[in-house]
Amino acid sequence: MSNVLPVKISGYTELNLRIMHLKSDKFEQEKEIKRNVQMLGQSLNPMNVIRNSIHEFTQDNETKTDLAMMAVKLGSNFLIHRVLKRYGGVVGFVGSVVLGKLSASLIRNNVPNLIAGVSHFLKSRQEKDDIEETTYI
Repeated sequence: MSNVLPVKISGYTELNLRIMHLKSDKFEQEKEIKRNVQMLGQSLNPMNVIRNSIHEFTQDNETKTDLAMMAVKLGSNFLIHRVLKRYGGVVGFVGSVVLGKLSASLIRNNVPNLIAGVSHFLKSRQEKDDIEETTYI
């Protein structure tokens, strides 16, 4: 883009060239403004704000471990409840306690594998979202 300096125009041809040059500058500026407005709109999208906040929050390895453990425990408790829901009373209670203890020991012994799986899932999801964002720009 050119600087806006007073230019002495001495003829009709120079005037037309200057007008074309200014229109070109205007077009480039409008394109840049549109791109900036799109980026602003995407950055203010609530889902992107939440995703970026979570992404920054989960950069810490200890936080990743805690979140992965919490998610796996919640998932296993949900599955145990769903599977044993049809059994009531003592059988359901004993079954849920036994399965809860078994799942807890399995989870505890496979923490690195679980974290690696969750991290891989989150990275692939982020890459997919990044690709989608670049196609809209």
